[in-house]
Amino acid sequence: IPNVLFLEGLLLWIMRFRSQQTNRTLGWNIGVQDWYGGQVEQNLIIHNSNPSVNNTFGISLNGGSRQVTIANNYIYGLKGSGIIVGSRDPQDREGNIITNNILQDPDSNSRILQVESLEGLSIGDNTYFNEAPSRFSLFSATCTFEEWVELTDDNSAYAEHSFPDPTRSIETYQEYIGEDGTIDSFISACREQNRFNRDQRYAAEEVNQWIRAGFSDSLSN
Repeated sequence: IPNVLFLEGLLLWIMRFRSQQTNRTLGWNIGVQDWYGGQVEQNLIIHNSNPSVNNTFGISLNGGSRQVTIANNYIYGLKGSGIIVGSRDPQDREGNIITNNILQDPDSNSRILQVESLEGLSIGDNTYFNEAPSRFSLFSATCTFEEWVELTDDNSAYAEHSFPDPTRSIETYQEYIGEDGTIDSFISACREQNRFNRDQRYAAEEVNQWIRAGFSDSLSN
């Protein structure tokens, strides 16, 4: 019986980009390692605003993962790889699917997809966009979208997606509710919350829904 892990609806506003608690330049988000069955769906992974953080990815698939679906995720403005498929233990992989994701990095020349092995992997029906001449990496070699399609049979589109408001972030949420538009102010307000002092504006559900609605109405519920 597969061990199924289902990740859905996480809002990752990438506080790790800002903190650099280990003094490294890492912005690693969802790592899928040796899963046997699982879904990574409807996650919003957005906004790397720290120029010092340049080793980043949205989702990583590695090891002998099998029967994993990565679908309906929004990866925007990471200034790094959107999805990485690593080279470790590819012979054990089967039935992995990357589909219906929107990977957009309009102000960066980063790699949209970095794939070291196509073993047991199906990729299609995604939407890609950034400004790099060579937007993809396959078997450690960079390639254009046209070359990528020819080599992988990926039927995805290369187009700039129209979002309702992709600028939404913690800072702009602070401004929206009439507070100082900084992450420091947001963190300070969150720390003041307790059972005797509860400001609903800082409830995770409120913040999540407002930011997610900037990317898709279907994500705001």
